[in-house]
Amino acid sequence: MRILIVEDEPVIARDIAEELTDQGYEVVSVCMNYAEAVRALQEVQPDFAILDIHLGQGPGGLELAAWINETLFIPFIFLTSYSDKATVEKAKFRYPMAYLVKPFDGNELVATLEVAVVNHARYFRKRGVSIGMINQCLVDPVSPREFEVLKDMLEGLTNPLIAAKHSISLSTVKTHINHLFAKLEVRNRAELLIKIRDWAD
Repeated sequence: MRILIVEDEPVIARDIAEELTDQGYEVVSVCMNYAEAVRALQEVQPDFAILDIHLGQGPGGLELAAWINETLFIPFIFLTSYSDKATVEKAKFRYPMAYLVKPFDGNELVATLEVAVVNHARYFRKRGVSIGMINQCLVDPVSPREFEVLKDMLEGLTNPLIAAKHSISLSTVKTHINHLFAKLEVRNRAELLIKIRDWAD
């Protein structure tokens, strides 16, 4: 899973990136402010975003979340040092998949991310998705193994969990996912979930 980090404290940003990389995630960009994050979101099309709420001067994570909700529809979580009622009240109406208060350790971050991915997938889950239903919509059909990976993605499993489930390498998982993105003509997991939801309606 390709993740974008928006955090204006370089040490924290580096620690988050290193922890996620160690856990098998792909960190595609680390941004320090709103403008930099918008450019990166448009260019790299991540599957997931981790947003600090306060980014110094100018627009922060709340404004960035609103932009994501209107433009990309990818899931995100908030990171913040603030747990006061006013901040939480503003944050919850940006519809994050989770809210993580600093300081936190690597295990808390990964656990929050895993739950957030599953929560997001629940909104798009459909019963009765079959390889036949998928392939009748495609010029280049998915293989049985690609379909198994697709089902895992629909269930919210992350790349390391998919690799462990099928006893394959992370590199192989990424190859299957890239093939699925190409065949379904999508750029990230969010677009894939939306397309499958629409086909299953």
